Amino acid sequence: MEQNWLDNVEYDVSGKMFIAAKFFRYKEQVTTLRNAVEHHFNNVMQEISNGLPSISDEQEDSNIDYTFDGTNVGDKWTCRVC
Repeated sequence: MEQNWLDNVEYDVSGKMFIAAKFFRYKEQVTTLRNAVEHHFNNVMQEISNGLPSISDEQEDSNIDYTFDGTNVGDKWTCRVC
């Protein structure tokens, strides 16, 4: 969330800042995004710590070479299989 949190506060008639429903909606969005990122990060770190068990052994045994083969035309990259 690159939005300035001060954009979500409100001001009374005398110009004093106060927190209202607009700020709480913003806070809920930030909290939801933070929880999603934290959950994903923790899952990725757990997978790495466990040696990436979700990656099948078939992919490790594959002899397919997906590196650039130098025969592409223009500025687009394609693998040897595509």
